[in-house]
Amino acid sequence: MAAPSASASASDCPGGDNSEVCLFDNSNYSGLMFARDAYWNPWVVTWNLSEGGFSDRMSSWLNNGTHDAKWFWDANARGDSRCMNSKSFNSYVGWYDNDEASSIQVYTDAWAC
Repeated sequence: MAAPSASASASDCPGGDNSEVCLFDNSNYSGLMFARDAYWNPWVVTWNLSEGGFSDRMSSWLNNGTHDAKWFWDANARGDSRCMNSKSFNSYVGWYDNDEASSIQVYTDAWAC
């Protein structure tokens, strides 16, 4: 698990064959970034953001992958969740969801959300 990248931007979130789901601690895809692979995987994969030092920090996200993903308020993919459809983005999650993400799941296809 990689530590968040300092001073990231939207262009730091890979696309193409190395697509990733990227979470940013500031709105408009700035500040620290937490990235996870979003390309083909035969299993649903869960990451707890506390393992990467990024729990309860997310304000914006990008999903450059071809697979849907969700972020969850609690660890181990529990609690309230929000979809991050494949090839989608959100420049600000809003005051209610800001700094609430504690885990993410990346699914095996683009039809999970």
